[in-house]
Amino acid sequence: MSGLEGRGKMIADLSLAMMFGFALVQALLGVWHWRHPGTILPMIALIVVAWGVIQTLLRLSGVTGGAGSLGMVPLLKLILMLLQILLFAVAVRGGNTLDRIRRAAAAGPAPSAD
Repeated sequence: MSGLEGRGKMIADLSLAMMFGFALVQALLGVWHWRHPGTILPMIALIVVAWGVIQTLLRLSGVTGGAGSLGMVPLLKLILMLLQILLFAVAVRGGNTLDRIRRAAAAGPAPSAD
């Protein structure tokens, strides 16, 4: 086996390990968010996906040195990222509503106007 084939296998193994590592981190963050719902994780995800949309639009326009082609894969990627932005924005709004409900419950019942 030549050195180039060895590097290719090493890169493939590293890519596979990173994929499983990221999946594990996402699973742990999902469990944590399920037990402690809030707005922090959806906000972070919203920022990351918005950054991805900006990069994809720049790449499609050819500003960043990309080919600027509007193939089906980049277009599908852009549509899915826009859908993710919508879902994460709704998650942030739901987290804010949940926080408001928790604060109202902790404050106790409202005084009566009798």
